[in-house]
Amino acid sequence: MNQLPTLTLYPTHQRLLSALGEVMRADEDMGAIHPGMMTIGAFEAKLGFEILGNITEASDVALSLVAAKILDDYYQNRRSGAFKSALGFRGFIPSLLSFFDELGAGLVSPEELAEISGYAPQKEEEICALYKAYRAELVKRKLTDAGMAREALITALGDIKTVANSETLSQFGAIRLVDIYQFTPYRFELFRRIAKAQKVIITAPVPDERRQAFGFIVTNLIKFESLEDREEKLEIKFEEPIEGPLAPLRDNIFELSPKRDNEVNGLKETVTIIKCSSRYREIEEVGASIYKQKKEHGLDWSDFGAVFRDINPYGAIIEDVFGRYGIPFNFKRGLPLSLNPLVRSILTIFTAIETGFARDEVLRILGSPYFTRYRKLDTEIAQKLFLKAGIIEGSKSYWSKKLAGAQKLCKGKELARAKQITTATIELLARLAGFARQMRPPSFINTLIDIIKYLKIDPDPDFTGGRAEAIRFRDNNAYAQIIEILVETREAVGDLKLGRAPLGFEKTKNILLNQINRRSALEQNLADRMSVTLLNAHDAVGTSFPSLFIAGMHENEFPRFMERSSLLHETQRSRFNKVHAETILQNHPLLIKGRQVFDKAQDKWQEEALLFYQSLKAAKERLIFTHSAQELNGEALMRSQFIDDALETIMPEATSEEREKFIETAPNLSIDKNPDELLDPEEQKMWLLKNLFHAEGGSRIVDEKLAQIVRGEDDWKNLQRLVKLSIVERARDDYFMEQDPQVKIKLLTPYLGLLGAGKELVLEHVVKGRRGTYSPTGLEKYGQCPFRYFGSAILKLGAVEEPRMEIDAMNAGSLSHSILELFYARLIKTGSLPVTGSEADLGALRRAANDAFKEFEKKGKQGDPAIWEVVKERALNQLIIFIRFEVEDQKKNGFIPVAVEERFDLPTDDGETPQAPLKIETAGGDPRYLMGFVDRIDLNESKNGVRVVDYKLGSNIYHYKSMLKPDNMGELSFQPGIYMIMAKQFAKTRGLLPKIDDVQGGYRLIGATMFNKSFAFAPGWNDSDEAMADQNKFTQKIATVIEQIEDGRFPIDPDRCDYCEFTRLCRYVSSSQVFGDGGGE
Repeated sequence: MNQLPTLTLYPTHQRLLSALGEVMRADEDMGAIHPGMMTIGAFEAKLGFEILGNITEASDVALSLVAAKILDDYYQNRRSGAFKSALGFRGFIPSLLSFFDELGAGLVSPEELAEISGYAPQKEEEICALYKAYRAELVKRKLTDAGMAREALITALGDIKTVANSETLSQFGAIRLVDIYQFTPYRFELFRRIAKAQKVIITAPVPDERRQAFGFIVTNLIKFESLEDREEKLEIKFEEPIEGPLAPLRDNIFELSPKRDNEVNGLKETVTIIKCSSRYREIEEVGASIYKQKKEHGLDWSDFGAVFRDINPYGAIIEDVFGRYGIPFNFKRGLPLSLNPLVRSILTIFTAIETGFARDEVLRILGSPYFTRYRKLDTEIAQKLFLKAGIIEGSKSYWSKKLAGAQKLCKGKELARAKQITTATIELLARLAGFARQMRPPSFINTLIDIIKYLKIDPDPDFTGGRAEAIRFRDNNAYAQIIEILVETREAVGDLKLGRAPLGFEKTKNILLNQINRRSALEQNLADRMSVTLLNAHDAVGTSFPSLFIAGMHENEFPRFMERSSLLHETQRSRFNKVHAETILQNHPLLIKGRQVFDKAQDKWQEEALLFYQSLKAAKERLIFTHSAQELNGEALMRSQFIDDALETIMPEATSEEREKFIETAPNLSIDKNPDELLDPEEQKMWLLKNLFHAEGGSRIVDEKLAQIVRGEDDWKNLQRLVKLSIVERARDDYFMEQDPQVKIKLLTPYLGLLGAGKELVLEHVVKGRRGTYSPTGLEKYGQCPFRYFGSAILKLGAVEEPRMEIDAMNAGSLSHSILELFYARLIKTGSLPVTGSEADLGALRRAANDAFKEFEKKGKQGDPAIWEVVKERALNQLIIFIRFEVEDQKKNGFIPVAVEERFDLPTDDGETPQAPLKIETAGGDPRYLMGFVDRIDLNESKNGVRVVDYKLGSNIYHYKSMLKPDNMGELSFQPGIYMIMAKQFAKTRGLLPKIDDVQGGYRLIGATMFNKSFAFAPGWNDSDEAMADQNKFTQKIATVIEQIEDGRFPIDPDRCDYCEFTRLCRYVSSSQVFGDGGGE
């Protein structure tokens, strides 16, 4: 009787391909390859189809649409909720679905979830209701998600006859799991139940003697070991050690007591660690090293592999550098679809809308090589026209008005080009504005498809060079996937009958973007073995390369400590596991470890360590680690602790200084290397230009090059200016590229915006002159451009005031503030709130406006008398619309004003005691104080809520929403967060609320003409422990910014350089314009 073969399961498709390759190389008889090899996902799908039949599992788009619907239904008539404030965030629906998927993989049904309580008192009721509604909606629509399919399969496998009679299982004598080491409750139960009738062998990806070094392995294996031999057919094996020159590193890394003999010291010959100045230089060094090894050791391109934990920061750099160097390469999975240049061009449609038609985003659309509609449009001329018009951002009508004004300054051919650009731009903005109004999914998708057709996308632009064909293949694939996503989304909307569901523009857009983010663009040479393979760490499992690079070795990158996008924080997840075990598994103690729903936070590092170990196994003969000192924007990067672990293993007896010397430091610029080592002809030219004005360049070379460059007086003048700028830029580059702090001090120059000895002036001005106080507005200015803050707050420079016919934007904003301050102060004093829009309210508004107008006239701020009358009428009409929206807001949200222009500051010398400022402790222990005036503080007494309102004259809701994004708080945006903390303090010290349950802060847009675009608010920090921890993180960011200011750090590093009074001083704009102006001043 023939023995049945073993079915071997692998974690991923890439790992399966590697295993198939090994079989093909080991056995010339191709018939020896049998169907006993598949991925675990394919195995589960095949088994599920056999046992459960053809279950209709919903697509990702359909699940997102269902989630959006149940959220709308649940929160439609609720004023508050644990997650209501998060509904507008792009990542909320994916986080919700991910959480439901965790519950499904944990085999937790809605009925079981209802029995589990006490893990998150503020959230659990909503979580339970949403999970129940989600499952019910799927059942109603005859759909299934992965969790429901898993539960059904496990239930069916509870009958041992089902396992014994399975055709899928009966073909094999045993099932062997290779490199599968993470077992959710679903997979634990799947193989536990199969093992009742058939042998299951779990092969751990480490040798037995190394298991203790990887707690993640122990944690997962103990789930089966805790069954105490009750599953007789279940067996655990361990991988055999791999021999080779790198074996000592694999055998000793992460050991508490690594070997300390010559065998380990031999690693110095096979392991290299390279430190680079930036990610770009890192990839240049990888490319140079590949060429060098290929030449010296006779290797093929396919003998090289490069592993990245996160390939996203490197994708575009690799394409650029390897393309320049002529290195053939393939991405094992392809780059994320969202990083594809064609897709990024399409996504500019959304960013243009989000930014309120920002000038730069509109220019990106007009200048995209993929949009053939604008191929004949000169974007340089368009940019000059937009700058001439003074456009930064604004509505279609604003653009139209500004461009019409700019056209009046043009003549002849310039006027004809300006008209052509204006027509194209306004027509584009009209279509985008119409798109932004689409609230229902079908019209959203159809309008987007119409815009794509209108732009006439060509995925085959005129690329040239060695990779032109590969680029065209990549872009055509990306374009096909975008169309596929749009069609799939439209079909899902139709199938679910959600055509009339008003999901809104933002939710529909986020669902679409989430689908794009889940995909990868294929590469033409994905299967081409004659190229360098670039792969992420998960795909490195099971591969093998004679020479392997592990790049991007930075903290929070490899190892990667991402914050979970979960509805529960770590303490709540841990508490859930405990309650779940006590409630659901109380009669099954042996299953408790295997049925733990959520993994632990400490498991994350252990999983990363195992992934790093798996990557090491892919190196056969040579291993090169690379890392960077800073991002391309200058932000510092910290090297990975895994590098320190490797150094400790390679040099166990060495001191820390000796280990540091083992790390090779690459030159800051590739052109700092020997010219014979430069691979790119452009690099060789740059090397020559760099050394052109150095003595070692030789006078003959200088004469020859000058003769080529200088032809006429204008050229000579332009060259002089370029040389002056080059000297400045070289001085700045030398400073920013230098890593040694002692050397950096010697390189300080007036061109850096970084003060050396002069920083005492800052301390004198800030600490003594202002008693250590800062304003939120000032910190915001520093966050958006440190040098601009330096010019205005430290040097006290300002623009020259010119006579104006009408009041400027700053005075217009001040006028509106004054009117609203008077209006609300009087209503608060008389107890006449909330506003109702009555004639009494409008009369109070007119009286407040008249008083403010008179005060302006006394100060001579009104400008031309005739225009002043128009300004007054416009301001009053604008505020009447404002009050109408205030009525709706106060009725809907329950927040009522209690204070206006509330001052927070230190006591004055004359005995005035305003509200106490926000105290910040710096690293040195010295207190600093944040002071300022809060435009308005609102309270909702029934909800114990406090809200801060900051008036803004503009109407660009997208800009202010961007300022309120969590990533920008404490980086670019400070006012809302600081004012929310001050408002909490105000409510407590005044005894206005017994406790603080709800905190909100943000902007009230005075110029908005639609209610839903009048308010931009974000949640703040209430009195819960979790919220206070987040508040402390925010105040720590403030302390860091203050320390940078007082350390004299004012680099010219704007987040976005739209308008500034110091462009002549910093040259951020003027230096970039020199190269195209043809000389002259």
